[in-house]
Amino acid sequence: TGDRRFVRRIHGFLQRYGFINYGNFHRLASALVLTSKRKRVIIVGAGAAGIAALKQLHFFGFEVVLLEARKRLGGRVHTYHQKDSSVVADLGAMVVTGINGNPIVTMMRQTQCTPVRITPDCPIYDEYGKLVDQRKDELVAEAFKKIGDTASYIAHTLGVTEINGKKLSIADAYNNILEMLELRMQRRRLKYWQIYEEILEKMKQVQNEITLYKKSATFLAEKLRSSDGSILHTLDPESRLEQDILRRCYKRDLGEAIKRYDAARERFRNLETTLRNLKKQEPSEVYMNQRDRRLLDFHFANLEYVSGGTLEKLSLQHFDQDDEFQFTGSHMAIRDGYGDFLTRLVTSDVTPMIKQNAVVESIKYDQKGVEVQYKIDDAVNTVDGDVCLCTVPLGVLKRSVSEYSDAPKFEPPLPEATVNAIHEMGFGNFNKVVLIFSRPFWDVTQNYFGHLNHSRASRGEMFMFTALSKAPVLIAMMAGEAANLEAPNEVIVRKAMNVLANIFGSACPKGPVEAVITRWHKDPFACGAYAYIPCGSEGDLSDVLAEPVRAQMDGGSYTGEERVFFAGEHTSGRYPASVQTLGADDPRAVAGRAASCPAARPVIGRRWNADGPPMANLGLAARPVIIMI
Repeated sequence: TGDRRFVRRIHGFLQRYGFINYGNFHRLASALVLTSKRKRVIIVGAGAAGIAALKQLHFFGFEVVLLEARKRLGGRVHTYHQKDSSVVADLGAMVVTGINGNPIVTMMRQTQCTPVRITPDCPIYDEYGKLVDQRKDELVAEAFKKIGDTASYIAHTLGVTEINGKKLSIADAYNNILEMLELRMQRRRLKYWQIYEEILEKMKQVQNEITLYKKSATFLAEKLRSSDGSILHTLDPESRLEQDILRRCYKRDLGEAIKRYDAARERFRNLETTLRNLKKQEPSEVYMNQRDRRLLDFHFANLEYVSGGTLEKLSLQHFDQDDEFQFTGSHMAIRDGYGDFLTRLVTSDVTPMIKQNAVVESIKYDQKGVEVQYKIDDAVNTVDGDVCLCTVPLGVLKRSVSEYSDAPKFEPPLPEATVNAIHEMGFGNFNKVVLIFSRPFWDVTQNYFGHLNHSRASRGEMFMFTALSKAPVLIAMMAGEAANLEAPNEVIVRKAMNVLANIFGSACPKGPVEAVITRWHKDPFACGAYAYIPCGSEGDLSDVLAEPVRAQMDGGSYTGEERVFFAGEHTSGRYPASVQTLGADDPRAVAGRAASCPAARPVIGRRWNADGPPMANLGLAARPVIIMI
């Protein structure tokens, strides 16, 4: 009996922490039953986090109402379907980064979605459409990696995160490292030219010696010839002896001069060889020339793409805090798109709980519960509940706490710590230019190809094109400052076609059959792409946002019942800039703090036993599912 009870408690723990029974699975028994009155959770936002919470909380036995402002589900997961065609394109979430241990693979099997393996190769074309030499590409990529490793070492091993009281951004660190590398290169060049000058000085000295020895040898040879003639005409024995001794001295000195001349010539030849070898080792005039720097800027743009913000805004100390938690293995896409994937997750048992086109206007919370007011078209409605799980993007929360009328209003206002965290955390931008053609004119075996821009300011403008399937669709990436699209659609499409024409020449058509351009930063229900830790902030901002908000008591303190919870990528320090779905902290956060719920009590049979210690505070990590935007 004891072993059976222990096994059941283990099963309950694994279940409520999302290790088992997540996604679309066949239930052998009825839904879980709570020992107390069934509680109602109101979820705001039907993105990946909201849908995950809906399914899991429903399975946990809660009554759930989900309010979505859009007329579609998915939030920043959105797949465009071309009319009267099977062509699809992901406008938001696109890549599953790592399949080893990633529960999303299980859910893809559950929903019968077809995975598409992404090849990591990415040939890069320069600003004139010429393919960048592979060796050059590899060298610059290795330099980029070393710069990143050096920055990480400076921040995490040496603990240097600020200079003169100013916190370092990624741009600060990378630029300082590049300047140090440039300084080291110039020092190498200085040393090189010092050695070069020393060799030339030695060659000059040796050349002077050669000239001197040559003159000496010529003089001695002439003297020797003269002495040979004069000795024949000398009859005096003493003079003859003197001339013979003098001739022998000339001969000895001539031999010594020739010997020294030959040695000097050999030294000169050795110096010439040394100089030739030195010339082959001449350091570059700069650490990176303009063309190499453009290639490096491509990698910087890619870093801005995956991080969600410009390098000038990213915290050196905290921007990579999620690296150790990333899944390994191949990257994948979904053939029919992520929108289709999320749609399949929304099964018939939870569909009636979803209200679309429901724009939330206010969230009121007190000791008794929560009241959410929302509008569908012109009709104002309210729904009451025990707690509210707010999964709206951080960009919307920023507008909310800044009291914009187009964002949900919290009544009473959120606690100061929560408001400060919302203000302080960065919310970046990223956009896509989707180009649909009648047929592919590129290499369909390649999923990526890169493009270099003329300036650092424009480095993120269409810096990469993706073709994740064999469909005639290319998606141009817009990252960093370039993501803040202001130009008209026609201008943007024309720029994209100019880039493609430079690369593919006459094979490239004059224009696409259809083009779709995202502007997530102008979407009132997104206000951007994803969150990041900005320079000057602490790395625990997501932890602050993940904390539940308690009801405000009469004295103004927030010490009442926990009523408002936040969910989404901005609440996860381990998985920022990603979309969390099943297995994430969000549904467990609500369930773990509600009385007599599966995440707070051990499981016995099909009911929740009220005895035993709470299990929600064990501090064990969840297995989140991530979909990179």
